[in-house]
Amino acid sequence: ALKGILTFTGIRSGKYILEEIKAPEGYSLLADRYEISVIRDSAGGFKVQITKADKNPDRVKIIENKIAVFDERVYEFTLIKTDIIDNAATSLYGIKNRLDGAEFTLSWKLSNGGNVVVRKKTETDINTGEKGILRFSGLTAGVYTLKETEPPKGYAPLNKEFEITITPGLVNTKPV
Repeated sequence: ALKGILTFTGIRSGKYILEEIKAPEGYSLLADRYEISVIRDSAGGFKVQITKADKNPDRVKIIENKIAVFDERVYEFTLIKTDIIDNAATSLYGIKNRLDGAEFTLSWKLSNGGNVVVRKKTETDINTGEKGILRFSGLTAGVYTLKETEPPKGYAPLNKEFEITITPGLVNTKPV
């Protein structure tokens, strides 16, 4: 069998629901359910149609009478919160004063006009023991806004928001 191919046999004419239960590792799950119609013709062949795709019609298409599902790769980025004294560091090894307890908010607009907000606090990485680590994962390509919503105890808050653009294979950051 070819990688990524799923074949259903013996399907009768009718309407079916296509729903992705588990995405391949590193890809986002289809958030929508799709109504698929299978129509038999008089010659014994069939035609497949997508009859309902409300949220993401571009993620599922009919190509050569076959259903193609287009999963989107997901990305992550890591933030390290540190004391200003480490500002001259030129590598991660030069950052010695990492800070736990800062809260950051990551927000982005959805294609349907909605807004998603995720809040996380910096903490010690349970695998490495490094302090001041914050990871946002499961992100798809797009433009995000990052803001510190609570500084660590004894520190002034950052007074800037940062725009983070994720494009396939690249994460760019700039102050807003």
